[in-house]
Amino acid sequence: MDRYDVAIAGGGIIGLTIAYELCTRGFRVAVLDGTDARMASSYGNAGYVSPSLGPLSMNAREAEETARYLASIGSTSAARYVEAKMSSEYTRIGMPIIRSMALEGRDWYARMSSILGFVYRHAGMLEVYLTRDELERRVEHIRHLASALNIPYRILTRDEIHALEPTVNDACEGALLYPDDAFVNPRSVMKALRDALTALDAVFLGNLESIEWDGATKATTTIAAVAEDDDNSKRRVRSFKIAGASVYADTYVVCTGAYRVEGLDLPVAPARGYMLELLPKDRESSLMPNHTILCGEHRVAISVHEGLRITALFELCSIGSAMVKENFTKLLEWSRKYIALGDVVVVDRWTGYRPCTPDGLPIIGRVSDGDDYGDSNLIVACGHCRLGITLAPATARFVASLVEGRDDVPDAIKPNRYGL
Repeated sequence: MDRYDVAIAGGGIIGLTIAYELCTRGFRVAVLDGTDARMASSYGNAGYVSPSLGPLSMNAREAEETARYLASIGSTSAARYVEAKMSSEYTRIGMPIIRSMALEGRDWYARMSSILGFVYRHAGMLEVYLTRDELERRVEHIRHLASALNIPYRILTRDEIHALEPTVNDACEGALLYPDDAFVNPRSVMKALRDALTALDAVFLGNLESIEWDGATKATTTIAAVAEDDDNSKRRVRSFKIAGASVYADTYVVCTGAYRVEGLDLPVAPARGYMLELLPKDRESSLMPNHTILCGEHRVAISVHEGLRITALFELCSIGSAMVKENFTKLLEWSRKYIALGDVVVVDRWTGYRPCTPDGLPIIGRVSDGDDYGDSNLIVACGHCRLGITLAPATARFVASLVEGRDDVPDAIKPNRYGL
């Protein structure tokens, strides 16, 4: 019977980066991952690596909506957040942590791109506005926070935008340039990580179907889209179950994104995002943006991958619920207001689920009965929402340190803030 040092449930960007970090530290790792890469939120990610836009775009309103949504479907830990009105306070506390983790992530991608062979560009990010009034409102909103977090930005006039990025339409009257921000191609990164993990003798197994607990009255609990189980007992894990087999390890890591594990009451809600991938019909004469772009009024992300990728929207929902097909048309219409798309062909349409928490912060750390976290063999790393790519390297370092017996995780992002 094979036994691993660490078994990781989840093969998106968080799970793969954790697995790589652990393998490079000498651990024997198994990754439990489905065969459909499109199921991972990372598949449709814009590829932003955002030390600037990440913390500046943390949205207390969205966090409060997430808390209320989770409370409405029976999450006791989210209900406590709603009652105490804690979402905004934790979001504020967490911003410097997100800034630090994001800078670490950017430096990791810059360093590892040549080692692992994935696409990385550091040209800054443009947040473009159609009207001067909206730009000025945005500047007023971020001014004090950017100063407090030491986030540099430049305000660009219409002429400066077009000199820097010729694909931006003449109708755009101003922009913010965030020089700290960068870009990676998520599919390129994930393929490089999977190849590297194979070379490091990591084992890829089937999807996690259930968890077997030591001392459990009920032998297993199963993966579910939304967990409504009030039983928050955090027993030691005996095994991860896959397709009729058991996977045994010394430490178990759950990073299943918006796909939740019953019995943990992780306060993570799925928020659907939409993605279009476009190719110009005339590739030789068509211009592609030099920068990643955020369309200010509509919060649409535009970036160059295999083609031009457009992502947007935030719909709290249950997994498997019907998507709004008209939103794909909206993405295209909104994008054309900001950049000259020309004659394009849609080559991919995708929707996926961002894993969102009641305070907008990820959940990283051991879960345990009582206060004895050192005895726990279960680690969670989830709830990264739009920042999975950006925060994956720092998350991996935190988890690897926990496996090695150290706890470097900031208190504000630990599971125990939810009573876990």
